[in-house]
Amino acid sequence: WIETHPNGFQANLYYPDDVSYFLVHKSTCRLPDRSHPATVAPRTGNQYAKLTADSIEELLTWGFGKGLKFGTERCRYCEVCKPELSSVDEAPLTADEAQFACSVLREVNRETMLRPVGDPCPKSIDASRVTHVRDPKVAAWVLRRARGACELCGGVRPPPHGDDRTYFDVHHLLRLCDGGADVTLNATAVCPNCHRRLHFGEDAYQLAAELLERVRMADAEMGEVSHRKGSSNG
Repeated sequence: WIETHPNGFQANLYYPDDVSYFLVHKSTCRLPDRSHPATVAPRTGNQYAKLTADSIEELLTWGFGKGLKFGTERCRYCEVCKPELSSVDEAPLTADEAQFACSVLREVNRETMLRPVGDPCPKSIDASRVTHVRDPKVAAWVLRRARGACELCGGVRPPPHGDDRTYFDVHHLLRLCDGGADVTLNATAVCPNCHRRLHFGEDAYQLAAELLERVRMADAEMGEVSHRKGSSNG
């Protein structure tokens, strides 16, 4: 499979499907096999299994279904081959929530990302309930812009493993169902409490209007390129 899928991805995990260890690599990553330390090839020892897929999203979606907690020391991207940087175009617009979450996770962890164009008129899909096709790069950009603090209350919720996705929600100030655009200037990163307030609070419309101005200023400060915190690019 590895020879015929040079642009694919692989995850090493404990045999048979224990995701307490889950290291994601490019399919071409040449790693030493610990059971045969003299070799240099993408092989796996007997206590491990290797999961292969055409995309990172497929690997993570499978892992999340098994209870994967990605972003820890033992569940992460390979620091040698850096598979999350393999393609700047590998984040398709999607209405699938699992695929969207996986794409946002990969995008927010890129060392460098360009300001996404987004989608001024996101499509809707009626599948028992109406969902909207969204751009993962927009959500990733907004999470970076927040810099670990709710853009409404300012509350800081430091993530345990450098992963903001569990702690902040990306909220559209003009809701998509009301014709709002899926772009960075119409989206904000807020804590769960503020998210509910923006949906159900008596002052929701006033807060949204105030946030629009804050978001405009914060987005302007970001410029057109965002570098991951701690990267060599700044």
